[in-house]
Amino acid sequence: GRECWVLQSHPAAANTVLRGVKGIKNIREKARDVLVSDFLERVVPALSGDRENEEAVVVHAVGHRWGAAFPLPSDEYAEMDSQLIRDRRFVACGDYFGPLSGRVEGAYLSGISAAEKLCRE
Repeated sequence: GRECWVLQSHPAAANTVLRGVKGIKNIREKARDVLVSDFLERVVPALSGDRENEEAVVVHAVGHRWGAAFPLPSDEYAEMDSQLIRDRRFVACGDYFGPLSGRVEGAYLSGISAAEKLCRE
């Protein structure tokens, strides 16, 4: 069957790979080309198992760099995984919170924290 993959890099890797690249179009193309190349070179062979001759076909690939993807939270937000404001019936979560700020893992863990807080209410 068909598979869909979303490839992401660590902020430090993105900074290294994109150093000196100018213009949003060039940045998107470079990000796409490097991530897809690394994926095809390293991940696909590891997943292929005994299907050595099977070639991976990329049907569609888009590169993107989130300009605001590297938040700099205050110490207060870095120490909490999510924020519940009961009297306003509001919960905030995302990669801005917690020790993994700016990373998809941080957003995931923050979402779990927010859900747990809501379930306890």
